[in-house]
Amino acid sequence: VWFECSGAKEMRENAPSVSYYQNLLLMKVDEKVTDQIELDLARTFPENENYERGNGATGEGGNDVLRRILFAYARHNRTTGYCQGMNYIAAFIWIVMGDEERAFWTFTALLDELLPSDVHASDIKGTISQYKILHKILDTQAPKIAKHLRAVDVDLVMIASKWLLCLFVESLPASTTARVLDCVLAEGEKVWFRVVIAMLKLYEREILACDNMPDVMVALKELYRHQTDADELLNAAFSLQLSKATIRGHRAAVQRDMVEEAERKA
Repeated sequence: VWFECSGAKEMRENAPSVSYYQNLLLMKVDEKVTDQIELDLARTFPENENYERGNGATGEGGNDVLRRILFAYARHNRTTGYCQGMNYIAAFIWIVMGDEERAFWTFTALLDELLPSDVHASDIKGTISQYKILHKILDTQAPKIAKHLRAVDVDLVMIASKWLLCLFVESLPASTTARVLDCVLAEGEKVWFRVVIAMLKLYEREILACDNMPDVMVALKELYRHQTDADELLNAAFSLQLSKATIRGHRAAVQRDMVEEAERKA
């Protein structure tokens, strides 16, 4: 279902050749990219038996498969290359799907089509932009929380960038992450905003009880880690009134603000 609804199947069918993925594996990868990927492989799900054991038929562990997927993506999208956090997303998709090439295409559809292309760029502007949009949405969807976060000097990008860069894989329980990805792969980035805002609203009382940034950071980490009720979270997320047009409007405003700020600093 992920392969179909994400657009990955169509991407593979429209690839330059039927052996496109295999051809990518034969190409050279920039040394800086390979070094960072190799560094992150050791950090990826070190205690997950399914990942470590990998494919029983071939005897290959998860790191072998993940290395190929990430190398192939870096060759496929040389502009993005590789960014920390991508390893967790790709590994999770492969663990769920079990098929290496389908996992590659689903991962590619997610990064290239469903999420903003600059989220995993070599700089952090895309990530910062996404969180600025989030804070603008919070002003209308959860004004009490937004006001409190400003009062305790909390910018969510500084304490919870993993929500975006790892797409909740390193934050929510695996079963909840899989349910969230069902929705992200079907509907795109709007779901990411929905889930974050829903989590904040579900635990508004706990967040408002925090009176400094470290307390907020610890509280959010624990709340996400124990959110095993995917139905509760997704029901809350999809009860929110949030349109793509609203997100586009906030993105345009944020981008103008960031350009003006850069010009002032220059």
